[in-house]
Amino acid sequence: RLETSVLSSEHDWRGGVPRVEIDARRLAPLESIEQALGRIRRPIRPAPGSLELSRSFGAKPDAALVADLDKILKARADKSKPLKPDDERKLVDDWYARAAAKGDFPFAWAVVEAAAADPAPSPQSLVFLDDLLARKFPNPTSVETMSIRRLADRARLIDSGGGGVWSNVAARWALRAARLGALSETRPEALAALEAVAQTRHEGEVMIAEPGYASAPAAAARLERAARWSEAVLTFQDALESAVDTLNNALRLLPRQLTRIENSAGLESDWHAAVVASSELYEHVGAVSTQSDDGDPPDTTELRNRVDALNRRSQELGRLLDRIRRPTSTVEVDALLARSQAADADPSLWNDLDELLSGPTLPAPQRKAVWEAAHALAKRLLDQTLALERDEAAQGIAPSNPATTNSTAPNSISRRAAPAISSTCSLLAAITPLNSKPSPHSSPATTATSTATVSHASKKPSAGLGSSTSPAVSKPPAASLRATA
Repeated sequence: RLETSVLSSEHDWRGGVPRVEIDARRLAPLESIEQALGRIRRPIRPAPGSLELSRSFGAKPDAALVADLDKILKARADKSKPLKPDDERKLVDDWYARAAAKGDFPFAWAVVEAAAADPAPSPQSLVFLDDLLARKFPNPTSVETMSIRRLADRARLIDSGGGGVWSNVAARWALRAARLGALSETRPEALAALEAVAQTRHEGEVMIAEPGYASAPAAAARLERAARWSEAVLTFQDALESAVDTLNNALRLLPRQLTRIENSAGLESDWHAAVVASSELYEHVGAVSTQSDDGDPPDTTELRNRVDALNRRSQELGRLLDRIRRPTSTVEVDALLARSQAADADPSLWNDLDELLSGPTLPAPQRKAVWEAAHALAKRLLDQTLALERDEAAQGIAPSNPATTNSTAPNSISRRAAPAISSTCSLLAAITPLNSKPSPHSSPATTATSTATVSHASKKPSAGLGSSTSPAVSKPPAASLRATA
């Protein structure tokens, strides 16, 4: 709605509509639209259960605190130059005072980062880090600090003669699995895999916490599996997020290009191919977001295969979109502006400039430059036309009839492009923009909305994903498509 209001206002202004009328008719809804956007941009967020979730909400780590704590740990572990108790106490107290003043998140993040950076976490270092956390947080406040607490409790139990042996390998994988699991759980994709990974990590942590339940190597193997599974989930989430971004870019770009497509036969095939690729990617995103065919969560091998397929389809669509965007790239626009200033610039250049202004893809500085160039070129062409008519009148030559002149007018291109555009618009209209992922039970057929519902001036927005009441997709002529876009 905001985009439509602004574009319509600019179009009216360029057409000579008085500013007062534009303000009253077009710009009046902007305040309510901006208020609605403000509510959307201020979501209600639950209290973060992990440091990674806090970071995704905007919390900032302090690299200096991490580096200083790492130096203290190395100094404590250096047996060649053992720290005196008073010196160690002063180093720790100084660090604690600075870290506490930075806030809860930088403090906890620095401790967790120091633990994760240790390639062979010892019982002494983990007990030390847990005591440091306990000075500020009597109880663990995140998944990551809880992992340190459990390992420290196990170290204390072994030190008190409670049985069992310490495994640096198991401790390292426990810390890594907790961090990677917390990171992957900040995003909702691959929910089935996330649940399976959490269960595997829990089993490994139980093996460590309960002496005699399982051997240390078995616990380390279970935790390593959870960590590597989390890595595969993260890679899949990145690929899925990239594919959804590409798909949403296509849904924003393709309808806006209808005017250009109708007037440029060279873009028709790329536009048609991009619509088909968008529909196929949409179907694939819905398919790979679910469990495996056998009902089990996808394992690391299947996740890698899904990543390859997603990347391949997403990159194919991205290449098509890049070709469609090329005329609006900075280099192409600058070249067009330069040609429009040449003495032999003809009306076709003005058409190219006007097409650039028909959509919202140009940034504001370029938009201003294109409008000024189109305005100046139109004035020069008008002056040249008037001068030519005066010369013809002076020579007694009758003015030519534009209707009889040969031209490769856009109308002929429009007639050629209209069937292809009409046949592919139903694919485009059937795809609903994605925020994160489509429902595994929905498809373009069930989420389709008629092209008429896209028109903000006459209809309400589509019901969105999973809508079972959306009308069937029609195939309107190209002219109405252009008006809708």
